[in-house]
Amino acid sequence: MLLNGSSGNFCLDTGNNAESDHRANAWSANVGHYVTINADQVEIQQWSSGIGERERYPLSVVSQDLERFHTYLLSKEPPPQRAVIPHVVRIFRQIRNREELASGEDSLRVLLLLLASAANSIDRTAIDTSQWAIPEGAQDLSDCIDDGEWQTLIATLLNPIDSDLRLNLDLLIRHAAGPVFQEAHREATLIDAAQMSLPGFGRRAAEVRHSDLGVGVHFTPPPLARSIVEQALAAAELGQQLTVFDPACGSAEFLREALRQARLRGFTGPVNLIGWDVSETACEMARFLLLREQKKETRSMQFDVARRDSLQESWPATIDLLLMNPPFVSYERLTPEQASSIRKVMGSLARGRIEYSNAFIHKAIDSLPSGAAIGAIVPSSFYESSSAAGLRDWVKERLSPWLLARLGSQILFPDAIVDAGLLVGKINGGNRNNLLAFWADQKTESTAEGLRHLRKVLRSARPRGSILVEREGFSIYSAPELVQGGRSWAPTRYSAWVFARKLHNLPVAGELFNIHTGARSGLLNAFLLPREQWSLLPKKEQKYFRPAVVNESIEGGQLSDVVYVFYPHGEFAINSERELRTQLANFYRNHFESHRASLLARESGATEGRWWELHRPRAWQQVRGPKLVSVQYGDIGAFGWDAKGDFVVVGGYAWLPRPRLKITGRFPLRLGLAYLALLNSPVFFQLVASNSRKVRGGQWDLGNKYLERVPLPNLFSSTTSPIVESLFSVGSNIYSGNPVDWDSLGRLAERAYGV
Repeated sequence: MLLNGSSGNFCLDTGNNAESDHRANAWSANVGHYVTINADQVEIQQWSSGIGERERYPLSVVSQDLERFHTYLLSKEPPPQRAVIPHVVRIFRQIRNREELASGEDSLRVLLLLLASAANSIDRTAIDTSQWAIPEGAQDLSDCIDDGEWQTLIATLLNPIDSDLRLNLDLLIRHAAGPVFQEAHREATLIDAAQMSLPGFGRRAAEVRHSDLGVGVHFTPPPLARSIVEQALAAAELGQQLTVFDPACGSAEFLREALRQARLRGFTGPVNLIGWDVSETACEMARFLLLREQKKETRSMQFDVARRDSLQESWPATIDLLLMNPPFVSYERLTPEQASSIRKVMGSLARGRIEYSNAFIHKAIDSLPSGAAIGAIVPSSFYESSSAAGLRDWVKERLSPWLLARLGSQILFPDAIVDAGLLVGKINGGNRNNLLAFWADQKTESTAEGLRHLRKVLRSARPRGSILVEREGFSIYSAPELVQGGRSWAPTRYSAWVFARKLHNLPVAGELFNIHTGARSGLLNAFLLPREQWSLLPKKEQKYFRPAVVNESIEGGQLSDVVYVFYPHGEFAINSERELRTQLANFYRNHFESHRASLLARESGATEGRWWELHRPRAWQQVRGPKLVSVQYGDIGAFGWDAKGDFVVVGGYAWLPRPRLKITGRFPLRLGLAYLALLNSPVFFQLVASNSRKVRGGQWDLGNKYLERVPLPNLFSSTTSPIVESLFSVGSNIYSGNPVDWDSLGRLAERAYGV
């Protein structure tokens, strides 16, 4: 089985099994193709093709360009809706749709029993549940399904009605059970059991509720688990036996992969696998799968899976390898219990807007003995947020990093938008010179292709310090200087990283400007009106609105009032609902009143029942003065100049001078427009690329946590120089909407940066 990403995976058979029908094997193992090498021929079977459909190519041609061959397989992926995982999940739905099995946990237990019954070809009552790790009570739960229907479920499971393929349960359990259980567990946990499905109709999509965060809902995709385990094992010091621990084990994807990879590396000693999870259902699935692995082992393998809250208990004392995908819960969504756990684990390091998974990182490194290795999925905030700066400094003194990776795609995990990275290292015994940085852009295929190249370069005999791979969507390079105190650890594109290192003597944007986050409303469509709609309001109501900075407000660096925001703060504060209805009768009656219930229900910063106020209006916006502004997500041309300070930043950021710029009073027009040109230059955005991330639309996140680290010249110290005069001239054209020579601006910005 070759797992090379979310797609393009295949079975490889070198056993000369020509003319056999292997489609069912590929389908059962959840890969697209079965590839056979037979003498001097390569034969390809796609599971969605007919029994006699095969493609054959000379082995010599395929061997000459393996990347092209793999790209071809990627282009021929079978239809996902007919894959094995949706098929098994459909069987699970038939179980769960029974009124007696409305509990998601109970229906999952019956699914495990069904798999065991089908795999053994014996009646469910004759199954030795201890030999399959079937949860207690599963047989009794299944009594609501009569024998005839039970046999129909097994027959449909093994022989899907829309295919001539027969399911190989052994391959399913070994290679695809993790994703199958992930899908079933998510449905069981997140979809309302009261939704009874009708033929031809699907259930509503699963929604992650606040109470579900951090409770074992999200699982690790197998290809990603494989990459992490490979790297962590390479960093580890293996002795006579191997103990692997996962404190948030889910369905044991990491633990099973660690066992396989250790054996592939030639490790023959005893292996002890320990998994904890707060979800008992996840633990039941893990036991089911690990027992199957144990039965296939010809050497000593033990496992222990238990339902435990890992942040509340002491971790095992002897661990050689720690692997984890800890629950990601942002500061805003922490429960009181989770916040308490963070403080208990991290102590004085639990400062600011700390993320839940950071407590797992701290506890992992604090628990591991010298020489042990860690491989973990981490939020990007661990690498770059100011709240995690203290934790990073603490980690730096205890961990010798082996790999720091930033996975640009935010959709690697089903039902979760996550900006994630990988952290691999060894406790007190490695060498920072071994550190590799991995960066991928926002496209999912870039992460997959990058991890394939990472595997290839590390299988070669090249010294780690000489590794350098830079492609369109990813970079891999030696970066021993990346881990430093008080700085971001986030890997970036190699070319941008090299360029930024040349400018280390310059100040950064956060030293020259206070980059403010815009207002937050809590219900944006209630407060915003298009300019045309605002212009129809009576004059006495219009004054309660101000032009807003949203993504549509800035184009090519020119700021325009396309949208207005209701801003009842400062000089136009409204003190009662009666005053609101009186002063803004038209707006209230025709627009605002319809949002009243939703505004009352929001988690708002507005106090004393003042539901008409913005959630976070930002007091600094009440004082009008010139400022630089940007959109939230953008590229060259995303910065504008607010000459009078009338605009309220809503979906974006405001740049106000800090004392280091030595500005007294209002932001000078000449300096502001010079910076407007510089901030919209290709050079500045090349530096943005070394600090920020691209979102799914391909635009840069222009948040202060990213841009405050971008090098930026202090133009105040040279306000009379020809460079500033030229920048001011270009900035004036941008502000006025006149034509701009962007290539010339690029050369001018290079001079300003001294490169």
